[in-house]
This record gives sequence, structure tokens and C-alpha cells, in this order.
Amino acid sequence: MSLATQRVSAFCRQDYPDWHKGRRDFGLWYIEIERADILEYCQQIQAHCQPFLAKNYQRQLHITVFVAGFVVPQKRWHDDIDPADLDLQYAALQNLDLPAFRLSLGAIDSFEQCLFVHINDRQQSLARIRDALQTVGTEISPPRYCPHITLGFYQNNFLCQQIFAKIAEIEQQPLSFWVKKLTFGSYQATDLQGKLTPILQWELT
Repeated sequence: MSLATQRVSAFCRQDYPDWHKGRRDFGLWYIEIERADILEYCQQIQAHCQPFLAKNYQRQLHITVFVAGFVVPQKRWHDDIDPADLDLQYAALQNLDLPAFRLSLGAIDSFEQCLFVHINDRQQSLARIRDALQTVGTEISPPRYCPHITLGFYQNNFLCQQIFAKIAEIEQQPLSFWVKKLTFGSYQATDLQGKLTPILQWELT
């Protein structure tokens, strides 16, 4: 199939009870984007591509590092994480003894359902973090990891060539930044565009 006929998928606002099974908070380790110039750049991209993006995307700009699962007092399902699991993950990060590291922004791109910016990790620091977490827990995520910043979901089944034509109009900026902390937080499973609530943080050495 050529790019001329391929389409992205519209964001679906329906609830997914078979997925969350009544559980409320879905947890992940992530890097929150806090640098003003990077936030401004990402917001400019969002504004430029707004005709394609679904409304009410409220999630803080971030890089997902490891998808942990539903935060619960006691495990019941395979995709649960309880306080004992979280303690093991935090200890694995502390044992890693990783110094602060640099990441940089890559190309603006598109997944099937969302617009995003690639993240370049030349030192493979994210891979080291993920390897450490996977020694004490199973990630609840597709097998292929692609570090990125999600900028929003699509509001309709637009042609891919329309999306990439819009991206081509943007002057891309290869900004770099230091990562000095990793956050564990969650979002409400019934609101896939909702905000992240931080629960704990790991300060890098």
C-alpha cells in the first residue's frame, strides 16, 4: 500500500472496561519535559498540526521509559504493580548508579494514532534503565521500544500524506537536554488523554 492511500487512525474516546477491569490508575516510569525552550518548540508543533489533533490532550509532555501496569494495593492480574513491586523497581534503579545523561530531539514523525517527536539516546542510557527495570518486572507494553514525546492523538482517519506534508512545513530543531531525574506516576485509565500524577522520583547521581 502506498503512502498516498494509507491513513492514520482516529482517537477513540470510548471506555475500555475489559482492559482496566475497574482499576483506576495506570503506572509508568517517565521523564517529564520541563525545559522552557523544548516545551515551546513542542507547543509550536502542536499548534501547527492542530487541524489533525484531537481536542483535550492534557498529558504533560514526557518520554515514557517503562510501562509498569495498574497501580494496586495487592496484585491480582498480570498487569498489576503493587508496593512491593515498586520497591523492587526503585531499588534496581538505585543499584544502577547511573549519572545524569543527555538526550536530544530527533525528527517529527507519526505513529498510526498519534503525532510525536523522536528522542535520540546516543549513550544508550534509556536502554540501561529499561534493562535494570526488566530484571525485577515485566513491562506491559509492545515489544519494540521507541523513545519519543507524544504530541497528541488524531481526531480523524486522515491520509498519511496530509500529515507528513504538514510536518514538512516545520523547521525542526535538534535540541538537547540533561536528564537528572526519573518519575514514576500514573494516569486515570478511563481518560487516555488525561494528566500524569507523579508518585515518586528517582534522582540520578
